[in-house]
Amino acid sequence: MVKSIGLVAFSLVVILILANCSKDDSDSNQIELGIWISTDKKDTLELISQTNFNKSNPLMQDENYDYKLLSKDSIRIGYRGRLFIDIEPTHHKYTLAGNEMTIDFTNTFCFGFDEKVITYIQE
Repeated sequence: MVKSIGLVAFSLVVILILANCSKDDSDSNQIELGIWISTDKKDTLELISQTNFNKSNPLMQDENYDYKLLSKDSIRIGYRGRLFIDIEPTHHKYTLAGNEMTIDFTNTFCFGFDEKVITYIQE
């Protein structure tokens, strides 16, 4: 009887562990909507949806971009602004820690962004 209870308890623990491992954590792979300002105060991103943001700086105001989080550390960004130029979306590494987001633009030129690592703080 004691072995049966132990086996049942062990089975329940294993089931709970496996259930937690298979949880869909797509909600944790989202960037909080709102205003994000670069630490050097040159750029402002206004995330208006989970796929779209507007970028402003001294040279451009409210230029529209599409974005997609491809994984927990990869983002695809594409210019869709009013210049009506055809620019292929580019892929970049990013990190998100609380109200701080860092995007690495050093690997590929992304229209409208400096070719450097840019850190943004959520306002």
